[in-house]
Amino acid sequence: LSPVCLGSLRRAASINAEYMGECLSQDNISQSLMKETKNINTSLTCLASVIKKLALTETYIPYRDSKLTMLLRDSLGGNSKTLMMATLSPCLVNLSESIQTLRYARRTKMIKNKPKITENPRDALLKQLSQEVVILKRQLAAQDAQLFSVFFGSKKPSGFGTLA
Repeated sequence: LSPVCLGSLRRAASINAEYMGECLSQDNISQSLMKETKNINTSLTCLASVIKKLALTETYIPYRDSKLTMLLRDSLGGNSKTLMMATLSPCLVNLSESIQTLRYARRTKMIKNKPKITENPRDALLKQLSQEVVILKRQLAAQDAQLFSVFFGSKKPSGFGTLA
């Protein structure tokens, strides 16, 4: 980045920091906004904790610590694949946030799920039994052909010993 760009970024960051400081000091933020911000930070902290424990393959995963982790339970450690898209900033001002984001993404990458196809037990049994019927029909046709050749020789009528 050029020195002009860096200077303007620094000015913008300092102006933003001053403005946020003024907002907080003047109590312009409503109580509901402060509470919402606190809840979001708590949820993200819980999410980081869950991702860390999943990456370390610990036995107890604290999904119940926040609503966010309860909603993401199946996506994080359940029957699905996990994908994290990290957005980074090339600016030096945001270097620490970019590094934290990369650490967060690295922990997410370490999660090892074993997704399985979720199937209704009744449908699975029906599928298994229909496959077994096909195998038994083939075996029966092979035995019929073998018995026919024993009794009548090598000549067999057309259509004998095949599946209908």
